[in-house]
Amino acid sequence: MQANLEHPRHGESLLDFAIHHNRELGLTSRHFSRGSVLFVPHTAINAVFIIRYGRLRVSAPAESGQQVFLAELGPGDIVGEVSAITGSREATIVEAVEDTEAVVFTRPAFLRVLRECPEGSLQVMRILCERLKSSNTRHMEKVSLSMAERLAIEIGRLSSVEDDGVLEVRNAPTHSELADRIGSHREAVTKELSRLSREGVLDVQRGLIRVLKPDKLLPNRYSAH
Repeated sequence: MQANLEHPRHGESLLDFAIHHNRELGLTSRHFSRGSVLFVPHTAINAVFIIRYGRLRVSAPAESGQQVFLAELGPGDIVGEVSAITGSREATIVEAVEDTEAVVFTRPAFLRVLRECPEGSLQVMRILCERLKSSNTRHMEKVSLSMAERLAIEIGRLSSVEDDGVLEVRNAPTHSELADRIGSHREAVTKELSRLSREGVLDVQRGLIRVLKPDKLLPNRYSAH
């Protein structure tokens, strides 16, 4: 008979908990090279992944053949959990956008954590709620904002403050990837990035976007400064 799992310690993440109970749960680790595909629509339900490092992109195929961006997941995020919980595979595509390593749960091991560890279940619920919140925000932006406004917000989301105080997007998505993220087309994104570059708002290079005038890119965010 299996012994009950210990509850996660105070402040312990689901990833830390998984590593701590690695042997007891029979977990493994897998490495995915950039460009690798973890799931395609209706893949058999057999695993849940918690990302240790790297990033995964989740999209859904549209009837037009285009892949619709849903989410980008990083360290500590989980993927495959919805299918494991519901018992039916979603029509999504999950691929590595950079080299990624993940802790792998079998479906029975993941469900065991949910049954026996209330704190673990709460953490999974928090992750799902944050993902739903993000999805709702993107949907509201798509129906209420212009393409230029959505692009500016997305660049703001992706950027981080560097030592010199400038906002930068390192390993910046391609124009096509940015278009997918905001529900637009590559040509429109390219045109808008060119305009912002001409006006000195952005410095756009291959794999790098520098926000030189954040008050011009995102006036509502910086209007109080």
